[in-house]
Amino acid sequence: MREFSNREITWDHLILGLKKTTRDFLENVLQNIIDSIVVTDLNGRIIFFNRFSEELFRHRAEEVLGRHISILGAKRPNVLERIRQGKTFRGEIVLKTKDGRAFPARVVCVPIRDENNLPIGMVGVARDITEEKQQQKEREFLQRQLEELQRRLSQSSLYGDIVGTSEAMLKIYALMEKVAPLDCNVLIVGESGTGKELIARAIHDKSPRKDHPFVIADCALLSAGLLESELFGYEKGAFTGAYTRKRGYFEVANGGTLFLDEIGDLPLEVQGKLLRAVQERVIFRVGGVDPIKVDARIIAATNQDLEEKVKRKQFREDLYYRLSVVTIKVPPLRERKEDIPLLTTYFLNKYAARFGKKVEMKQEVYDAFCKYPWPGNVRELENLIQNLLIVSGGDTVCLRDLPPKILAHLKPSPLEMPPHSYGEMKRKVVDDFTRDFLITMLKKNRGNVSKTAREIRLRRTS
Repeated sequence: MREFSNREITWDHLILGLKKTTRDFLENVLQNIIDSIVVTDLNGRIIFFNRFSEELFRHRAEEVLGRHISILGAKRPNVLERIRQGKTFRGEIVLKTKDGRAFPARVVCVPIRDENNLPIGMVGVARDITEEKQQQKEREFLQRQLEELQRRLSQSSLYGDIVGTSEAMLKIYALMEKVAPLDCNVLIVGESGTGKELIARAIHDKSPRKDHPFVIADCALLSAGLLESELFGYEKGAFTGAYTRKRGYFEVANGGTLFLDEIGDLPLEVQGKLLRAVQERVIFRVGGVDPIKVDARIIAATNQDLEEKVKRKQFREDLYYRLSVVTIKVPPLRERKEDIPLLTTYFLNKYAARFGKKVEMKQEVYDAFCKYPWPGNVRELENLIQNLLIVSGGDTVCLRDLPPKILAHLKPSPLEMPPHSYGEMKRKVVDDFTRDFLITMLKKNRGNVSKTAREIRLRRTS
């Protein structure tokens, strides 16, 4: 390094000619600025080190005076080079404390000039931006979460009353998008109350058959004889009481979609006729002999294990394979608890508008809902929210308004808690809080990303 010994200075040289009171005042100001102030000569030797610098770098002033500025971790030669050229340096560099801890700092270095306007040293101002960097990372994380949730909400909003942004629901949406335009049979499997009919209707509404009927046949409600006549229709005089000809569900659904709900309860004696109708697209009315061509897409749903029923000879294997060209498995609500806050808000807004009420739900209620297993799934949640809106006396729903069956799940046994490290549990809590917070904010702002971003001080990316 080229030395500038003929231009070496000291602090006294820099304020030479100033009155003592002015010098004391200036030093007092620099000592009490809440940023690190370091003054060096052109060779980088430290000639002033204020009190905040001592706190920041963990060095006492007498330990660094006369030593090269690199002791503070400042190893960028271009900084001093710019000062020698009479230029100011602004930027972020990594500095280090006495114990070797590195930290990011925002630095401004300004040249000190003599009476001939030539640089003779520099004043450096440094500020630790470790916390600022961490906050920036957190903002970027929240921004990514916000954008991901907006993507999920946008996808979820395509399906009306089907609400959810969990990974399981995103997979279902993707599968629905694939099968909707295709004229294939679909089997929807899931517990009661999971929304199988909603999924079937959404597939129909996005299919080329959307302008034709969507007909629902509940296979669990009727006996074999009645079910057959309802599905295929009957001719006049086919049985006692058949005074006129009647079209069945297949004919009514012609050109559209026939939704066979609870297909697992279909009697064996009807399964063969259904197979022929599905396979050949031809039906015979009860009491009729003329074949009738039908064109209805079949979507079936069940809460039973049809493969197990096939093994037990309770369900025809050939019919099972005809119906399950594509199978959509809907998870129970207890397996997608991250959707509960969103579903709760959705139903709360829906029924508050219907009943003409304005009711707020306390966070403690959301928390309680997330701990309850919901054996009745989404239907149970929807019905409970309707009940709470109707019977609640005030404009706020609190824990005391909840039924005992939900309150009973608020204190889980420690033995039931999964073993996790502190770090894993902390990350999960933070992630869950972040996700729920962003979902709540997005729903509050009706999915408006820009407004949500402004409220939580994030940028809205294009």
